[in-house]
Amino acid sequence: MSCEQEICRQIKELSQAGITATQASKSCVKVKMWPPRSSPYEDSKLGVKLYLPADYPLSPPEYIVFDPPIWHPNVDSSTASLLETWSQDGWESDSRSLLRVLKNIGILLLKPNLGGNIDNGPGKEYQENPNGFEARARKWAYCMDDYIQTYGSCSTKLSKYHAMLDEVKHLAAANWLGEELDRFRSVTLSDSQDWLCFRQLLDWKPNFKPEVIHCHLPKTDEIVGTLIEKQLLKCSKFSGLDNLSYW
Repeated sequence: MSCEQEICRQIKELSQAGITATQASKSCVKVKMWPPRSSPYEDSKLGVKLYLPADYPLSPPEYIVFDPPIWHPNVDSSTASLLETWSQDGWESDSRSLLRVLKNIGILLLKPNLGGNIDNGPGKEYQENPNGFEARARKWAYCMDDYIQTYGSCSTKLSKYHAMLDEVKHLAAANWLGEELDRFRSVTLSDSQDWLCFRQLLDWKPNFKPEVIHCHLPKTDEIVGTLIEKQLLKCSKFSGLDNLSYW
């Protein structure tokens, strides 16, 4: 059986196990997995990208990336890649399947390997403040998952960013959010809260420039609307605002 045929067979095996998997490219398999119960991530569906070598399954995955990123001691906070990987020797004794790889990831989600490669940020918090670590990991996974579900329905409600912006010190997460933000083609500002979030986004990512900005504000927020217009006109990237309206 060729490598490509074996990958297809293993993707079917994942589907039979209730795991959503697609082959994004010749060397990448994208997976949506439910984390194990009792882990901080249990309420969120996690995205995982497995990058495979040309001779897979004879050799283990080259690297594994969480997409979107998660807060975990064995996950690099700069790249969102899993720091725990398989050596060739370790892979020889394994069952050489993506399903087994995901089961091993599930074990790490339940109990990080502090004796292996760890990222200092989440690793230090996990050891010094386990309750704080769990709360942050749970919140981050939930917010990301909630955002994806909303974005999938083409919503542009900026309020989804509120719960996530305080986490942008996590470099991989900040990069992920930035890439998502670049996909916005239109923005709807429906209340003062949207405007505050929009201001945060402009401060955080100055080159953010949606093609259309719709301001639909109640008459009670007309003063806020005027402030929005003045602020936008101050930005050289916004030549004008033609869609300011009140209801």
